[in-house]
Amino acid sequence: MILQLFWVTATVEIVVAIVFALKVRQKSVVLGSPVQVSLAEGQRKDDWLACVVIWAGIFHDDIGLGMPLLLFGCVVLAWLARRTAQRVRQLVH
Repeated sequence: MILQLFWVTATVEIVVAIVFALKVRQKSVVLGSPVQVSLAEGQRKDDWLACVVIWAGIFHDDIGLGMPLLLFGCVVLAWLARRTAQRVRQLVH
């Protein structure tokens, strides 16, 4: 059950990050504002963290931590998806 929850939250994070990237691409003409540059830089850092969490989830059997790692990964990915959704809303308005 935790494994499925992990992959659902990972998928949601990836989809929301793709939506953010598409919105940035649409507004690339006016991307010079400091707020938008800050949003893009923050998203880049969050994407790296999401990448590390997802790779840890892929290798969770090899690491030996199993369920605690997947549960922690679910929480982190849900938090990152929420932050990305907030950035999308800020970028749109």
